Amino acid sequence: MNSSADDSLNLYYDWLENNYGSDWKCTQALANGIGIHHGALPRAIQQKTAELFNSKKIQYLICTSTMIEGVNTSAKNIIIYDNRNGNPRIDSFTHKNISGRAGRMGQYLVGNVFCLEQLPEKESQIVAFPLGQQDENSPINLLAGIQPDHLSEQSSQSLSQFSKKSDIPIEIIRKHPSYDVEVLEQAYNLILNLSISDMDQIATVIKPTKYQLKLLTRFIKVAENRVLGRQQLNHEDSDELYNKLRAYIYADTHTAYMKNQINYIYSGVSSADIRSDATDRELSIVRNIFKHAVSRALSLLQDLLNYKYKLSDREPIANLGWILHVFENSHLPASFSALEEMGIPIETLEKIITKKLGEKDVDTLVRYLRMKSKSLVQLNAVDHMFIRRALC
Repeated sequence: MNSSADDSLNLYYDWLENNYGSDWKCTQALANGIGIHHGALPRAIQQKTAELFNSKKIQYLICTSTMIEGVNTSAKNIIIYDNRNGNPRIDSFTHKNISGRAGRMGQYLVGNVFCLEQLPEKESQIVAFPLGQQDENSPINLLAGIQPDHLSEQSSQSLSQFSKKSDIPIEIIRKHPSYDVEVLEQAYNLILNLSISDMDQIATVIKPTKYQLKLLTRFIKVAENRVLGRQQLNHEDSDELYNKLRAYIYADTHTAYMKNQINYIYSGVSSADIRSDATDRELSIVRNIFKHAVSRALSLLQDLLNYKYKLSDREPIANLGWILHVFENSHLPASFSALEEMGIPIETLEKIITKKLGEKDVDTLVRYLRMKSKSLVQLNAVDHMFIRRALC
């Protein structure tokens, strides 16, 4: 950052550089007065970027559709680079929502919207919600979540026919509705083919051995093949997912894991662009794979193991709570993980954690930080900035 920049902006730039590297595009963009906003970024960075743009400390914002998802901002000029949200094309309603960020009263009298692709076709202004509609194409995982009294006769027959031809219990489908039935069947078949010895090895695992983690990784690849494919982590002949899972489980903290990954990137890659892309990939893996996909798969695994135990007339002992907690909460106590979602970065929260505070609920922690954060000597100016913005 240059010397004319705001001191707090310089400190924030130094924080980004220290934690995510000088070649990361978000770091480089900030040095040039540009903010970057997308879904794989840590929540604190997303919120800080929006704040810097709203306060006009940065003049330009490059973003995905995340900026229309509950983020309050406005701009004089909006350039819509393309009409897609991922692969699907955006509809007219979403396009107008994005365009509506330009020229809001109270900020700018007039705003300009430049679309570099053909405008989406205009649609009816009536938004239809197909609530309660059931037909022969309704997916089984959707029907399983509907109360029996609300099922149509056709839907009841579909569920009955499915139950007769599939070994997957309806309660599993109902509890895990985000999975397609075909995926659940593949995952269940994998469990059916496990020996009781293998089941016992992973049922209550905490710090997995190589063999135990291989079993867990194999299951996760089956359950989350589509999501893992976005990061090329789904290949059966690749050990990359196994290695990343092991590194994260055995890391002392989330920050220790990320530091190790960033150091590895900078020691092995000379290209700044490739370093930046690799950093983005690590952040996406942590947020989208570890926190969501892996946690979801482990929850399914626990239920399938217990179901098979019951079929075998054994006590259902599967409890993956410890390892599930590590991924779902980023090595943090659950209440601290909630603070991370509120916009306090993990790097800051790790400085505050004590055994006693880890047992408190999130409301108690919020009150504690509002009253005591200024007196915590382990926190620096950037830490205080994040806490103040998130809680005050």
